[in-house]
Amino acid sequence: MSAKELGDFAYWNAVLARRAKVLFVPTPKVACTTIKWALASAESTLSSGISVSPEPTTDLTIHDPSVHGLGVLGLVSEDERREALTSPDWIRFCVTRSPYERIVSAWLNRVVFGMPSALSPILDEQFGSDRDYGSAFRRFVRRLEDDPAVLADLHFSAQGDVLEIDTMPYTHVLDLAGLNDFLVFLRSSGPHRERIVLGRSRNSSPRLDAERLYDSETAAIVDRVYTSDFRRFSYPARVFADVAPPYPIAPNEFSLIEMMRDRADRFSDVFCLVDQQHRQISLQRGGRYGAGQLAAAAVRRVKQIRPVR
Repeated sequence: MSAKELGDFAYWNAVLARRAKVLFVPTPKVACTTIKWALASAESTLSSGISVSPEPTTDLTIHDPSVHGLGVLGLVSEDERREALTSPDWIRFCVTRSPYERIVSAWLNRVVFGMPSALSPILDEQFGSDRDYGSAFRRFVRRLEDDPAVLADLHFSAQGDVLEIDTMPYTHVLDLAGLNDFLVFLRSSGPHRERIVLGRSRNSSPRLDAERLYDSETAAIVDRVYTSDFRRFSYPARVFADVAPPYPIAPNEFSLIEMMRDRADRFSDVFCLVDQQHRQISLQRGGRYGAGQLAAAAVRRVKQIRPVR
């Protein structure tokens, strides 16, 4: 099956634990970092090398195929791909979560803490003079309807679309709350699966009280924007107060947020600088690829395998 038949995201981002015969399609901000670590650890495919991918933490380098060492659906042979997608011996799974919870987690990750994203605005524009989590979050949610660019970021895209629910032959589509029970089943379901253990949570976002973030207006926006996810995965609509209570950001919390954003920005700048230097060195040494060719190759690579968190 081709990328056109399965969908680009699933084709280039699904990973294969070959010995355990498990195929996993990651959902951004739904434990995908933790699950990839579990699969790679169980398969003993983790690399001890240093990743050169633009990930700001060691945990996130698991999204680099040279680190996790698992098969990538779009890069394996046609025969292996067909077996993974059709054989009854294989488990093919994905994990989803309530849109209300996922959007909060993605907002914290991509906007508040400034993880690399074209969407990350200036901090003061998000929090304003009130420095209130709820006010900032509700301003962002209103962008979901008004700014199509936001939904183009996979962390905010509808889960059913990202996971290609209508075309991928999943054996299990899980809610995040049922992940541990599924892993109990998985470990007892076949050879080489007994070592698949989640371990500690990785790349998790702080837990904020949804009752203080959402009001009835912003909940209705999420209901409309993610109608397909509520329907496909049977998530119930929630009722929130017409006016949310204050949710002030403590001074020490705000200082920590500023520090994390500054580090993320600094890391991004350094990575871009190192990348430019590598291209210059290659050009000066008369390498096989010039700077323009390297840039084009990098773009093609990103389009094929887009790291998800």
